[in-house]
Amino acid sequence: MTDNLPRPALLSVDHLTVEFAVRGGLLGSRPRAPFRAVDDVSFSIAPGETLGLVAESGSGKTTVGRALVSLIRPTGGRIAVAGKDLASLSRQDALALPRAVQMVFQDPYGALNPRFSIERTLAEVLTFHKIVPQAETAVEVRRLMAIVGLSPLLAVSLPRNLSGGQRQRVGLARALALPFGVGAG
Repeated sequence: MTDNLPRPALLSVDHLTVEFAVRGGLLGSRPRAPFRAVDDVSFSIAPGETLGLVAESGSGKTTVGRALVSLIRPTGGRIAVAGKDLASLSRQDALALPRAVQMVFQDPYGALNPRFSIERTLAEVLTFHKIVPQAETAVEVRRLMAIVGLSPLLAVSLPRNLSGGQRQRVGLARALALPFGVGAG
């Protein structure tokens, strides 16, 4: 028997609006009406769900993503991660946010350090966030690679030696390395 009850949202966005100040005049001295980059966007994602944000170029997709990870402040609306309103997070909770919200970038090559092997790229996330003991890092890297369908033989490869699809899988593995996750990108 399946449970058809709604699950609580892991990520919820309600009436998100983001505006940017615009200046006019000869030297940019006169304020003009603000530019509204995002206007009344709402969605929610429950655990196990996936949401793709697809729209025309210049429509505000990146701005929504930046607001989700607190790189910019929304002008209006509410963003909540696991029920916690981002605007009211304590400093400690705000510092933990990058661990909870991971970006998977559209350009997989630009998102990877060209000097790091795939193993080092994934190990860096595991080490920085203390996900597994140092002695277990290599095993966890191979596990993450298997989850996204990458051969363990590619662990020593540099990004330039991978196809675009393989690079995208490395980005997904990096996001999946963290135990509690909301992925955006």
